Amino acid sequence: MNSNHPTAPKSLPTTAPADVPTFGCVVYVSTLPDGRTKGRVANIEGIEHIAGTEREVLQRIVPAFKKRVSDCVHL
Repeated sequence: MNSNHPTAPKSLPTTAPADVPTFGCVVYVSTLPDGRTKGRVANIEGIEHIAGTEREVLQRIVPAFKKRVSDCVHL
């Protein structure tokens, strides 16, 4: 092997396996009059959260969204 030409690193796969479904999570985010942040999932009813920051809202909403989708897929 020529030391002047290092081997290229192995690339990671760029696509998910065909059997893994994906679902978009659309979240409407707004600021309430008291300064807190509210997030509501637009494409699944009943998932919303109010917190101090947008980050915290999304940290709470994403797991709830994943659980709801998982429950629906595994009926």
